[in-house]
Amino acid sequence: MGRLFRADTYRLMRTKGIYLTLLAIILMGISSAVSKNVGGVDVNMNLIDTLRTGKWTLIHAMMAASLSVSVVLFLLIVVFVVTVGYEFSQKTYKNTLTSGVSRLTFVVEKFGIMLLTIFIMMLSYFVTVLIAGSIKGYPAGGSAGKVLQTLFTNTVSDAVAVAVVFAVAMFVLALFKSIILASVMVPAWPIAISILAAETGWHWLKYVNFFITVNDFAGGFLKWSQMAPYISVGIGIIIAAWLLTIVTLNHQEL
Repeated sequence: MGRLFRADTYRLMRTKGIYLTLLAIILMGISSAVSKNVGGVDVNMNLIDTLRTGKWTLIHAMMAASLSVSVVLFLLIVVFVVTVGYEFSQKTYKNTLTSGVSRLTFVVEKFGIMLLTIFIMMLSYFVTVLIAGSIKGYPAGGSAGKVLQTLFTNTVSDAVAVAVVFAVAMFVLALFKSIILASVMVPAWPIAISILAAETGWHWLKYVNFFITVNDFAGGFLKWSQMAPYISVGIGIIIAAWLLTIVTLNHQEL
């Protein structure tokens, strides 16, 4: 764990906006489980029909919560702004880079603290759904191992989907120095990909439509054996975004 990572962790733990975001996500999880709200951006309608007509279990509650991750994404913009946007808006990233921190270290550690924070937020979201569903009286819908497996896979897959979008937004921020443009790009990604796919019919867009992918995975429409190309594309985009961000910072005067 590097010095920059520790400094960001210290700052995040003392930022009220992070706790308010966590509170909003917890409340959203409670609402999803208790009121059986189902929906999001570009979701699987077959899964929605199943959830709206069937009897809910804890596994169904977590499936429904996964459908709403594209909405949670709006709240997670705060994480992006606090971890990365702050550095660029205040131009303190220049001080960091001139103090001996390499561009690679800067990008990797910034992304690392973002990913950790996103994971904690998503884990809190699904654990809240699990607790609220249990209080509501939903049956488990499977063994304890199956419930925990659903909790883990939903948390990881949704966190990674958000992280891919944040990696691209980080490059946009480094390139244009606009926190507004980068922040708008975060929720615009799933909307733009969905519209483009509907208008063009391009089959390959499914590999970059990460939120429909995690929804299909959560609903059982995609199996682990089918996930390799989606995971590969996601990792490839993250690495490409890192490299482009590093190159962009290398060509800018400090």
